[in-house]
Amino acid sequence: RRTKMKRTAPRSTLRKIIKTYKPQLRLAANADLLAWLFYFTFKQECPGAV
Repeated sequence: RRTKMKRTAPRSTLRKIIKTYKPQLRLAANADLLAWLFYFTFKQECPGAV
């Protein structure tokens, strides 16, 4: 059996945080917010890699 990963923040909260920093970004309702957040953070930390 797979166990679900416990979320520390609801998706709606993550969406609000992302919209605060990137208001021009259009997120689909089913967008994987955590994957996008990890990508964005990685892009900020390592700008030459992406």
